[in-house]
Amino acid sequence: MISIEGLSKTFDTQRNRPYLAITDIDLKVADGEFVSILGPSGCGKSTLLYIVGGFVPPTTGAVTPPVLATVAVGHPASSAPAASSSL
Repeated sequence: MISIEGLSKTFDTQRNRPYLAITDIDLKVADGEFVSILGPSGCGKSTLLYIVGGFVPPTTGAVTPPVLATVAVGHPASSAPAASSSL
Protein backbone atom coordinates (compact mmCIF):
# COMPACT_ATOMS: atom_id res chain seq x y z
CA MET A 1 0.00 0.00 0.00
CA ILE A 2 1.08 3.54 -0.71
CA SER A 3 -0.30 6.21 1.59
CA ILE A 4 -0.05 9.93 0.89
CA GLU A 5 -0.99 12.20 3.77
CA GLY A 6 -1.12 16.01 3.85
CA LEU A 7 1.25 16.30 0.89
CA SER A 8 2.11 19.80 -0.33
CA LYS A 9 4.91 21.18 -2.49
CA THR A 10 6.03 24.78 -2.83
CA PHE A 11 8.73 25.85 -5.27
CA ASP A 12 10.69 29.12 -5.16
CA THR A 13 10.43 31.13 -8.38
CA GLN A 14 13.22 33.13 -10.01
CA ARG A 15 11.72 36.23 -8.38
CA ASN A 16 12.15 34.51 -5.00
CA ARG A 17 8.40 34.11 -4.55
CA PRO A 18 6.83 30.84 -3.45
CA TYR A 19 4.71 28.92 -5.97
CA LEU A 20 2.29 26.41 -4.47
CA ALA A 21 2.25 23.46 -6.89
CA ILE A 22 0.08 21.04 -4.88
CA THR A 23 -1.55 21.27 -1.49
CA ASP A 24 -3.10 18.94 1.08
CA ILE A 25 -3.13 15.75 -1.01
CA ASP A 26 -4.45 12.64 0.77
CA LEU A 27 -4.58 9.32 -1.08
CA LYS A 28 -4.36 5.62 -0.28
CA VAL A 29 -3.55 3.08 -3.00
CA ALA A 30 -3.90 -0.59 -2.06
CA ASP A 31 -1.55 -3.28 -3.38
CA GLY A 32 -2.66 -4.37 -6.84
CA GLU A 33 -4.94 -1.36 -7.26
CA PHE A 34 -4.79 0.62 -10.53
CA VAL A 35 -5.01 4.40 -10.21
CA SER A 36 -5.11 7.15 -12.85
CA ILE A 37 -4.29 10.76 -12.11
CA LEU A 38 -6.14 13.14 -14.41
CA GLY A 39 -6.20 16.91 -14.65
CA PRO A 40 -5.39 19.88 -16.84
CA SER A 41 -1.87 20.95 -17.71
CA GLY A 42 -0.08 22.56 -14.78
CA CYS A 43 -2.31 21.16 -12.03
CA GLY A 44 0.46 19.18 -10.25
CA LYS A 45 0.14 15.63 -11.65
CA SER A 46 3.83 15.30 -12.47
CA THR A 47 4.87 16.98 -9.23
CA LEU A 48 2.84 14.43 -7.28
CA LEU A 49 4.40 11.52 -9.19
CA TYR A 50 7.92 12.92 -8.76
CA ILE A 51 7.33 13.12 -5.00
CA VAL A 52 5.86 9.60 -4.81
CA GLY A 53 8.80 8.31 -6.87
CA GLY A 54 11.29 9.88 -4.46
CA PHE A 55 12.78 12.31 -6.99
CA VAL A 56 11.48 15.49 -5.30
CA PRO A 57 10.97 15.98 -1.55
CA PRO A 58 7.59 17.26 -0.35
CA THR A 59 7.38 20.58 1.45
CA THR A 60 4.90 19.09 3.93
CA GLY A 61 3.27 15.72 4.39
CA ALA A 62 4.51 12.20 3.82
CA VAL A 63 4.47 9.27 1.43
CA THR A 64 4.59 5.85 3.10
CA PRO A 65 6.32 3.63 2.54
CA PRO A 66 9.04 6.08 1.52
CA VAL A 67 10.34 5.41 -1.98
CA LEU A 68 13.97 5.95 -2.82
CA ALA A 69 14.57 6.94 -6.41
CA THR A 70 17.10 4.93 -8.38
CA VAL A 71 18.49 6.88 -11.26
CA ALA A 72 20.11 4.41 -13.63
CA VAL A 73 19.84 3.39 -17.22
CA GLY A 74 20.10 -0.27 -18.09
CA HIS A 75 21.54 -2.69 -15.57
CA PRO A 76 22.43 -1.68 -12.02
CA ALA A 77 26.21 -1.44 -11.59
CA SER A 78 26.36 -4.61 -9.48
CA SER A 79 24.68 -6.76 -12.16
CA ALA A 80 26.01 -5.14 -15.33
CA PRO A 81 27.64 -7.57 -17.73
CA ALA A 82 31.41 -7.36 -17.87
CA ALA A 83 32.83 -5.48 -20.82
CA SER A 84 34.40 -7.65 -23.46
CA SER A 85 38.05 -6.90 -24.17
CA SER A 86 38.39 -9.10 -27.25
CA LEU A 87 38.30 -7.07 -30.46
